[in-house]
Amino acid sequence: MDHYGTAINIVKIFIFLSIMMKIMHASGLISKLFVLTISLLLTGVSIQSKNPPEWVQQHPVDKAYYTGVGVASKQSEDYVQIATKNALHDLASQISVKISASSSLKEISTEDEFSQQFQSMAQLKLKNSLSQYELMDSWENGNEYWVYYRLSKAKYRAEQERKLRIAKEKSYELFKKASSARESYEISNALLFYIKALQPLTPYLHKDLTMLIGTGKKDLVNVIYSECLQMLSNIGLQPNINELNVRVLTPIKKDITVHAIYDSRYPINDLPLVLRFHNGAGNYINQSVTNKEGVASLQLSHVSNKAQRQQLNITLDASEYGATVDTNMIVNQLFQETVLPSTSIMFHVSPLQAKISSEEVVFGTSSDDNTSMERRIISLLSQQYFDITNSEDVPLEIKTNIEIHKGKHNARFNLYTVNGSFHISIRDKNGTEIFSDTIEGIKGTSSNGFEEAAENARSRIIQAIRHKTIPKINTITIDAN
Repeated sequence: MDHYGTAINIVKIFIFLSIMMKIMHASGLISKLFVLTISLLLTGVSIQSKNPPEWVQQHPVDKAYYTGVGVASKQSEDYVQIATKNALHDLASQISVKISASSSLKEISTEDEFSQQFQSMAQLKLKNSLSQYELMDSWENGNEYWVYYRLSKAKYRAEQERKLRIAKEKSYELFKKASSARESYEISNALLFYIKALQPLTPYLHKDLTMLIGTGKKDLVNVIYSECLQMLSNIGLQPNINELNVRVLTPIKKDITVHAIYDSRYPINDLPLVLRFHNGAGNYINQSVTNKEGVASLQLSHVSNKAQRQQLNITLDASEYGATVDTNMIVNQLFQETVLPSTSIMFHVSPLQAKISSEEVVFGTSSDDNTSMERRIISLLSQQYFDITNSEDVPLEIKTNIEIHKGKHNARFNLYTVNGSFHISIRDKNGTEIFSDTIEGIKGTSSNGFEEAAENARSRIIQAIRHKTIPKINTITIDAN
């Protein structure tokens, strides 16, 4: 009982005793016996405010049990839950993740970082999966709430052995399905079953995972891992073209396919592929899947960067088998890019030629000197797509228009504001508009007058072109023939 509750009870008792004494005094019944009763009652009150139990003062130690003690301030509404969580965390910290001498960890990776990552993960899972613990006692005073839990070491070992046995049995059944699919050359299914077979064993990589496989005892993870790696090494990807000459933003009319084969002979059906530019950019669908003939069609609209040599890599899509940052660490380790089947296509890219004309209207007057702004716009466009020239005989004409209007002057903060807009139009040699874009509501500010505010607006217009207009140009195709 806390001090506040004790004080309330004392007050109640003294009120009761005061009334009783008046009654008994009137009746002439006050005696030594009543005085003794009062003494006993007062003694009882003091007993209610007992000292903390021994487990609060000193952490309990028991050879047969893991023990955990947790405390929480009663200022929190959920102090009971907080104390319980702290106690179970304390209990879990006593259970170490010991790596067996026959563990699979060293076979999977020789890097210490992998073992450390596994131990951290295993400790976290252990804390979140504790069961069969029992509440031994709780104690509280006016400020704190304490709780004491314990877990039988024998029960914990038995439960871990039971879970390990179930995991090995489940993994072995999936492994047999993987081997059967591989023997039937159903490679994508085999890969999926190998990955599923590894997942139940991931929490137990520090344990001895040997079992009877075939004619002898073998480590189950090592067998799955080695068979999967061997199968990956026998998957070949072959594009129908190795190199292609293209122009930036120009439609790619050539059909591009990739043929997936196993052991140089067997087509692989339903194999997921992922596409990524190594040095360059393009407008394309970044995933594809092979058909029954083992052929995947790549949906590539155009290259959107004028770098002369650009490499498109096509790789087995490991994410389709559960290899992502947030999932199974052993699967991620298996699917290192160094072992994934892959191929590439080299694009030799030429830029598009274009001429440009720019107009800038500031505060209602056409600017006589807009060469500075024009150069900045040319720099942006020529970095990505175009060779800008003064020649009239070019396939494209680009026109840009910038308008800047005076806004307000805030005298209190001495702040000048202007409003700017940008428009771009791209036409082919026949005068047909291929692309246009307008950006409005661009504000410029300065404390040194409207002219400097206009310069601030120009800088923000360039930023807007870079972040809004350029990504839109990436998506268009220009047939300039």
